[in-house]
Amino acid sequence: MTSPLIQPTRLCLCADDFGQHAGVNDAVSRLADIGRLHAVGVLVGAPACKAGAPVLHQLAARGIDVGLHLDLTEFPLLPGTRQPLGRLIMRAMLHRLDRKHMRAEIRAQLDAFEATLGHAPAFVDGHQHVHQLPGVRDELLAELSARYAAALP
Repeated sequence: MTSPLIQPTRLCLCADDFGQHAGVNDAVSRLADIGRLHAVGVLVGAPACKAGAPVLHQLAARGIDVGLHLDLTEFPLLPGTRQPLGRLIMRAMLHRLDRKHMRAEIRAQLDAFEATLGHAPAFVDGHQHVHQLPGVRDELLAELSARYAAALP
């Protein structure tokens, strides 16, 4: 018997890294098929993203939130963006990120997401939590506000 002071908790499971590999895409699809998945984060520049687009459309049609998993360390879209996580963290903390370039990369990934899915992302987070870094966070929030002012992800 549960105590009246203990409230039940609802857990939301989000699978990140869709597009990284066909095996990841398959695992995401299987989790959705057995009702264990509520959301999926997409690496739009990853090698298996385009091939997995039909699965993403099916997931979205089933009510599973599909969002952008912003990537600056493995499969970013613009030349000169990719850098090891440690270097990215150091540059962000020292306020040495090229904010104009960051904003362009964010735009490119949002454009690619919309081109693949045909709509805005349900949410945006970051691969290896890069969305939280100074310089990235500010540019991401500014772009989301400008782009989706009527309905923020």
